[in-house]
Order: sequence, then structure tokens, then C-alpha cells
Amino acid sequence: MRRLAEAAGLPAVEPVPPTGPVPSGWAEVAAGAARALRDELKTVTNRRTQSDVPLSGGDEAGAAGRRTLMRFEAQGELGVAEGSPATLIVKELAIEVEVVSVFGNVVTSRCLRELLRRGRRPCGWTCRGC
Repeated sequence: MRRLAEAAGLPAVEPVPPTGPVPSGWAEVAAGAARALRDELKTVTNRRTQSDVPLSGGDEAGAAGRRTLMRFEAQGELGVAEGSPATLIVKELAIEVEVVSVFGNVVTSRCLRELLRRGRRPCGWTCRGC
């Protein structure tokens, strides 16, 4: 531990905690700090970002009922996690999909079979919740 502290330029001795009673307002200060951290976490986790990433491919990778698995190759950084909702933009049509898997720049999503019936190739990907 001493070597790590010296490498980081920190004193090798631990500080001695102050002696004496704890200030009377410590509980309110701690509660306020906890509230501020909880609010910050809520703000960060509720924030949604959007980014458009051009796709190529759009090959059918499987089907289940009215849903189809589509595999695309992204031409940029997706920044999306598996299980995330996303919107696939096909010309003027926006189709809600679920990201099933991401492997490198290949993304597989689950969407309604109507996309295939229309015979259009996707021209963009808008990721929500990334």
C-alpha cells in the first residue's frame, strides 16, 4: 500500500480522524448530500440521447411470429446496448425495434415483418436510450 501511495504522490501515513463529538447537524448534511447524489443519478439515467448512424445490409436473420430479426452493418459507432429500444428510419417511415445483439459494427434488431414486405432498405438508425 505504501508503494502505491508513494507512486501516486500521496502521503504514506493515514490521517488521524478528529477527536471529539460529531457536530450536531451532521445528519442533515448527510441527508442533503444523499438527496443531491440521488437527484444527479436520476438525471443521468433518465437522459436520452439520439444519434443517426447509416446502416447497410438489412438482411433477414430469422423470424418469430409477426416479428423478424434483421441484421445490419453500421457505418459508425452505434453506442447502443443489447435490449435497448431504438427507431429504424426507412425513408419517411419510423419503425420501433429492439436491439437484440451488437457485435462490433454488426447489429441485430427485432422488428415487425411489415418492414420486409415494403421492400425498402433502411437509410438510418436513430438510437434511443443509448
